[in-house]
Amino acid sequence: MIRSVDRLDGDLPEQLHRLYLEEWWTHRRGLDDVRRMLDGSDVVIGLVDEDSERLAGFARVITDFVYKALVLDVIVDKGYRETGLGARLMDELIGHPRLEGVLHFELYCRPELVPFYERWGFTSDLGELQFMRRGASARPPTRPARSRSSRAGPRPARRGRAGPVSTQSPGVPLGPGPGAPAGP
Repeated sequence: MIRSVDRLDGDLPEQLHRLYLEEWWTHRRGLDDVRRMLDGSDVVIGLVDEDSERLAGFARVITDFVYKALVLDVIVDKGYRETGLGARLMDELIGHPRLEGVLHFELYCRPELVPFYERWGFTSDLGELQFMRRGASARPPTRPARSRSSRAGPRPARRGRAGPVSTQSPGVPLGPGPGAPAGP
């Protein structure tokens, strides 16, 4: 049987760290940082196997409890995947009593996971809104490169700004531009 916990005590932070080490998007996280992250998260859901006391799944939210709730780090141990625990994590987050008055839930994910999150009303149709990031970006594993013409050669280095500029804050770069990875 799997029980839900709202904080990771005992060796559960270490177990979460081990889960993170197995994923491309979290494998560089250190244990001390994971502990600080847990302390700074507003809502935490852990799913623990009662027989083994093993952390089977985890998700967290950062929120202002009124307008926005950002769902992060939805992760299920490889031994428990395809058992419905990812859906259970999302059900528990979306239905969490501390989050019932939040206007918008947001998350970001790989394209192949969009259908999973659509079940809870998430959409990738954001009109003109775009996801932006400041700082280092996790990169997914490399995929086989597409064949390019040998005459094309390397692309020239970009000069000037890193990308488009916000019209609301002149001179503030919006990010690296289209096609840049946006992994967690």
